[in-house]
Amino acid sequence: AESESSGAEVELIFNGDVFEMLQVPHVAEFEPAVEYPPELYHSSSEEDSVLKMAIIVEGHRA
Repeated sequence: AESESSGAEVELIFNGDVFEMLQVPHVAEFEPAVEYPPELYHSSSEEDSVLKMAIIVEGHRA
């Protein structure tokens, strides 16, 4: 990304618990009404985090 005012390159890094990843299960197809087993919330692997982030983004679309 670039700064609109100066055209300088900008890197935005989110750190910490910004997205509450432990409250989201790592599943390919998320259904809000389904109760998922606790073990589907614990993983923080890269692959599972990508699934979780997709659920978070989809849940916040306008």
